[in-house]
Order: sequence, then C-alpha cells, then structure tokens
Amino acid sequence: KVPYIEGQSIGVIAPGPDKKGEQPAKIRLYSIASSAVGDDQTSKTVSLCVKRVVEVDGKFANRQKGEDKPDKAGTAYPDNQVYRGVCSNHICDMTPGDEVLITGPTGAEMLLPKDPEANIIMLATGTGIAPMRSYLR
Repeated sequence: KVPYIEGQSIGVIAPGPDKKGEQPAKIRLYSIASSAVGDDQTSKTVSLCVKRVVEVDGKFANRQKGEDKPDKAGTAYPDNQVYRGVCSNHICDMTPGDEVLITGPTGAEMLLPKDPEANIIMLATGTGIAPMRSYLR
C-alpha cells in the first residue's frame, strides 16, 4: 500500500546494529526496480535490485577474525576480517514472509517518453540499473 512511480527510491531500515553500533540502523535508500504496478501487476509489491556487500580484509571490518558467520548463501570468511554491508546483508538474508521496515517512496520519477516510437538508450552503473529493470517490466 505504498504507491510509487518508476525511478523513485524506497528506504529500508535494517534492525542493526549499524557500523556505529546504533539500532535500528539508519535508512538505506534503494532504487525501485519494479514498474508502478509491481511485478505481479497488483500494485501491492515492490522489487529492488540488491547486491550483497562483503569486503574481505578491507579497511572497514565490522567482523574480526573468527566472527564472520555463514550468510543465507552459505558464504563465510571466519579466517579473515570482514566488512558486511548492514542493510544489503539484511535484505539478502530475508526469507518470504519476513517483516521489513520501509520508508518512502522518495525522489523524482523517471518516466519513459509517451511516444512509443521514441529511441531510448539506457546506460547505468551500480544501483542505476534498477529503474532500467522497471522500464523493461
């Protein structure tokens, strides 16, 4: 029951702790990847494109050696210092039926031209791919 338009973002709030130890974590915005009617055409769903953030032996570890546990995909690095993105890992480890705190939608829409004959060139990197998915849907 959160109406949105292609190109907008939705905020997700992970339960935490965030990298500063705060709970819940701060809002993380994700570009919406579904059309305004949702992937099931009922206007009751929203889809996101989320890449799990995991950095091994990097500068900003939030898990010391021995602390990293397997994620839903079964990946773990117990012999390394690991940084796991708080919200991306929260989302990627969810299962159907889990509750999630959301905010929004927010931001300006990015609508396709009304002319069905218009040439459209889509270029995107990172999270910029989400609106492109919504256009193709």
